Amino acid sequence: MEPRQREPEGSYTIDTDGARRLCKCIIVRALRDLGSGLPVEQNKVWAWVQSDRFEEMCIWAGWGDGWMMDLFSSVHNLGPSVKKEITRDCVKMLKRFGKIA
Repeated sequence: MEPRQREPEGSYTIDTDGARRLCKCIIVRALRDLGSGLPVEQNKVWAWVQSDRFEEMCIWAGWGDGWMMDLFSSVHNLGPSVKKEITRDCVKMLKRFGKIA
């Protein structure tokens, strides 16, 4: 017999600010992995960026997917000699812009 799930007590509300912040953190982490991670991580991030899930994440974050796609594409296409440094600056910029630590 499967365990039964209980309904939450009281009214159920979505913490939209928390969800938006979480999505921003995921996007920032993905950008960092794309520019500074191992090739396996970079490939996984790039595959995610090209999926519909990336667009959904950008919408939830409140960031337009057009400029985010441009940013990720630019980092993806950078040469290895400058990729880490530029990625670090982009991550700092996103954290400030998104008001996340």
